[in-house]
Amino acid sequence: MSTVVFEIAEVVIRDGLQQFKLNGICTDKGTLDDTYLFLHTIIENDDPTDDVFKRLCNIGDFDEYKVDRDAAVQAGDTYFRSTSFTVFFDDVDVAAQAKAALNDRVDQLAEDHQTYTTDFEDAGSAYSSQLERQQR
Repeated sequence: MSTVVFEIAEVVIRDGLQQFKLNGICTDKGTLDDTYLFLHTIIENDDPTDDVFKRLCNIGDFDEYKVDRDAAVQAGDTYFRSTSFTVFFDDVDVAAQAKAALNDRVDQLAEDHQTYTTDFEDAGSAYSSQLERQQR
């Protein structure tokens, strides 16, 4: 099962200017821990509409950042993870490149996460267990 990010790309008029809007929402986590793949920066604690999409999460972000914005604000965190994002571009070519890059990056994240959980994380647990047995 693969991770699915549903995308909506459209042209919009903002402040009288044409822009290219890209929305994404993770609808299926695939082999990842959850669907909260997008890291956002909290700009104003009291105004979620000011939050800014920062980037697609890395493996370490799954444990590092909260998925609940209110909990992140209460903890004094600057970032939180979300299932969705919205970005705007002034140039259609840049928007198209970002859309393609997102697909590639999500696939790479899923692949890296699979490697981490099967070849690295589990290997570390096996090594720790072996050390414990040796110390007995």
